[in-house]
Amino acid sequence: PSAASFGGGGLCLYRSPEGGVESLDFLVRRAADGGSVGVPGTVRGLALLQARHGRLSFDGLVSLAERLALDGVPVSKTLARDLARVSEGMAEGSSLARRFRAVDGGPLREGDRLVQPELAAFLSLLRSRGAGDAYAGSSAGLIAEGADRHGGALRPADLWSYQTGKAPALALGRGDRVLVMPGERTGSGILHVAAAERAIAMAEGAWPDAALIARSTGDELLARGASALPEHPGSSAFLVVGRDGEAVACGLTMGAVFGRLEVVPEFGVVLASSPEGASGLASAFLAPVFVADPEGREIFLVAAAAGGPEAVSASLAAGFGTARPERVTALSDAEPRGAAHLLVCPEGLLRAPESCRYAADPAREGVALIARGPR
Repeated sequence: PSAASFGGGGLCLYRSPEGGVESLDFLVRRAADGGSVGVPGTVRGLALLQARHGRLSFDGLVSLAERLALDGVPVSKTLARDLARVSEGMAEGSSLARRFRAVDGGPLREGDRLVQPELAAFLSLLRSRGAGDAYAGSSAGLIAEGADRHGGALRPADLWSYQTGKAPALALGRGDRVLVMPGERTGSGILHVAAAERAIAMAEGAWPDAALIARSTGDELLARGASALPEHPGSSAFLVVGRDGEAVACGLTMGAVFGRLEVVPEFGVVLASSPEGASGLASAFLAPVFVADPEGREIFLVAAAAGGPEAVSASLAAGFGTARPERVTALSDAEPRGAAHLLVCPEGLLRAPESCRYAADPAREGVALIARGPR
């Protein structure tokens, strides 16, 4: 909930088994009347992704999350660290403190059990009524009321009018490897493209390293008028890849750790910050990247990253590292630097799936799972 909540938003790249790639933007939007709480996009974005490309039923997936919320899960090292980070900002008796403080009054610690009955109730409504209820049903009204209590100006009309952004992905590069990233008009695509092009130019034809990309990213932000970056952007990332070449890489964000530090009381949904000022820059560092052949028949890398400038650097450096065959000799060539998760297939996922290796970012307690079965 500190980095990925139903009150937040995100950005995904999706590749079909036939090789087509599209980007989906469901980032937090600014409410029409402003305010400190943003218009959430996570429910609509992930529901759309599932409806268009999923193989399991929506209600079946939601029921699994509902059960976890009701039965409880152990607090992870990352969540405990984030809670300690914002503990001073949690006002005594606030909606966030009531849900994430231990019996001794301090923040929940690693290994404590986190039970979220209000969140389970919200998931139950989504399961029975569909994702649209969070934007045009009774749930939407309660979310708007909850935001209003905490300094937001969110109205039911903001939720009803929320639209995801879909666009073809953009491919950069020449030869038999191309770097595929969100389109320039989608989410953080403008920054990604500008940083990649600047890094290539600075490298004078050679493939740049992560440090060079990091400098390029910082320069690009300054050129676009950024004055401050969020110290802790409250973001997370994940990827899923199938043997048939179907793949999705996503980054999710709250704009800051635990967003607005407030919760919709009826639903236990943590509210994201409005995308204004430094908190709005968090979405610029959601960095899903693919490396494929120009025709889209093969895929060599899937990367998902989130965080500060190092996220874009790690994701793009991984892509550059696999964009030429001579660089794809070992996983170390694309080892993540920063908050990045990777699946690297030096000989191609479809042609040689046994060549694939994964790297889950150890700095963020990443987890990687492989399910093996028949083709």
